[in-house]
This record gives sequence, structure tokens and C-alpha cells, in this order.
Amino acid sequence: MSVVRIVLMVGAIGLGVEVSDNARFTALQTSGGTLGTTRSERRHSDLIVSGLIHFRQPLGAYVGLDVLGGPALFTKIRCPEARRGHR
Repeated sequence: MSVVRIVLMVGAIGLGVEVSDNARFTALQTSGGTLGTTRSERRHSDLIVSGLIHFRQPLGAYVGLDVLGGPALFTKIRCPEARRGHR
């Protein structure tokens, strides 16, 4: 998993962007019958792009309140499928 986060703070308010490339995984499926077996391999990857708003409020010498949030765009990327036949 890789995450890139950039936040520009001006006083108590910050704006930023976060891009993360999460959860790359491979799904392997095998099916068979009288003509042999077929193995399908599917690769997936998730891409998330978020807009960030950061509020920072000091409450005392050693205590503060930070709130970070914002909207996110989530997309699933499916790589081409590879098939291999076995007998």
C-alpha cells in the first residue's frame, strides 16, 4: 500500500490531497469438467483520491483539537484476465 498526502496549513486551517493505491490482490478460480480444467486469474487494485480539510485548534499548553476529513473518490481497477487451460 502506498499513500501520498500533501497538506498546506495556513494558520488553523489546512487544505490538501491524499492519493492511495490500496489492496492489490489476485483472485484465482479453477473450474473443470469432462474436457479438462480452466484456471482464471484476476488482478484487482483500488485507487482512492481524497480532498482533505484540516482544522487545528489549540486548547491549552499541551492539548489541542485536530479534525481531518473530506470527500473521497474510490475506483476499482481490474487488470486483464489471464486464462490457462489444463487437461
